[in-house]
Amino acid sequence: MQIKKVYIYVFNTMSDWEYGYLIAELNSGRYF
Repeated sequence: MQIKKVYIYVFNTMSDWEYGYLIAELNSGRYF
């Protein structure tokens, strides 16, 4: 599934403050 790949990438590369920002963007549906 595409979402799992996204989460794996996020967990491996991003810092803590970026999680909330990315999740907010995903939930907004603005880019996807």
